[in-house]
Amino acid sequence: SGFAGGFDARYGYSTNKGANVNGKITITLEEAFYGTKRDIRVGMRTVSVDISPGVKPNQRMRLKGLGQKGMTEDLNGDLILTIDILDTKELFLDQKGLHTIKRISLYDALLGGKGTIDLFEKTIRYTIPKCVAHGKVLRIRGKGFPVYNNPGICGDLFVNIFIEMPENLTD
Repeated sequence: SGFAGGFDARYGYSTNKGANVNGKITITLEEAFYGTKRDIRVGMRTVSVDISPGVKPNQRMRLKGLGQKGMTEDLNGDLILTIDILDTKELFLDQKGLHTIKRISLYDALLGGKGTIDLFEKTIRYTIPKCVAHGKVLRIRGKGFPVYNNPGICGDLFVNIFIEMPENLTD
């Protein structure tokens, strides 16, 4: 390859198309909910990556031209990022949508009532139906996780009901 090939290889250039670079990035559930910006080091440069609201776990983002450098910019490889999302103690995300677990009293399970869920910076109110069963999943339409690349549209929020039995019953 001569002098040019050695020079190009040493400084990260390829005479052909640059290779794609794979990476993994971990964000919080709140960052996935609202979107975030991250600076990522790729080789000797730092690139700024915008992550849109509603990104899902293990979703891949292809960032054109941010991989290994080619001889010219149009020959640069792509940066392919796999997104890992950290759940919280109160909220978790799966392929169906955003879930939470609510522990309610036996009295609320029998008589019904109102409940609230703190969803990051907002509070969601919901109705507990009368005679709700332990393990029942309530669906709150349009109050869940944002739909990726569809601003203002949210999926459903799933509320998993756990009934707490009283420990000391009296006559």
